[in-house]
Amino acid sequence: MNKEEIIKDSDQIVNRLIMQYKEYMRLLNKIKNKDKELLEAIATAGKRLGKIPSELLQDNYKDSDTKAINKEKDLLKIDLDQISDEMTFANPIIWMMYKYKAYKGASNEISNMRQFRNHCTPKGYICTERYIFLNQYLKENQDTSLSDTERFPDDMDLSEVYESDLMISIYEDLEFMTHWKGLEYLKTDGKINKWKTVV
Repeated sequence: MNKEEIIKDSDQIVNRLIMQYKEYMRLLNKIKNKDKELLEAIATAGKRLGKIPSELLQDNYKDSDTKAINKEKDLLKIDLDQISDEMTFANPIIWMMYKYKAYKGASNEISNMRQFRNHCTPKGYICTERYIFLNQYLKENQDTSLSDTERFPDDMDLSEVYESDLMISIYEDLEFMTHWKGLEYLKTDGKINKWKTVV
């Protein structure tokens, strides 16, 4: 594939990932609503039993209403975890493009290199692990890194990075891609363990 085809192909994959992200957020809101329902059910039970809700919460109170709400919440969490497991980034171009497009216009927007670097700093965070891995490769094989603010200034648009010849060369490096995919799709004891961040 040439550069144009790689970017176009990546864009189509990112569009699917953004749809999954929207579904993830929808489920997250449903879970929050179940939490509200649970508190309302406990408040109602508290009135009936002459106890304050915090007492019932401490006692881990359960009745048919709260059990049903908790079961519904557990099922929503299963769906949420499944979407999270399915959301993978087959290569660094897709990863960066997704971060750029999915958060566009949001308070946590990732449109430039400063925002991208900040996003990839929390210890133990999956994007931090991807960033460290990519930087290590760039240092060893391209004599550069995404931390180089001269080559990649803070205000540089992230799209300029993921559409660059440098990122295309990484995409075409079969050894790099083998390692990337090995970590992105990693399973440990049959469980999803992307970038060794779960187990």
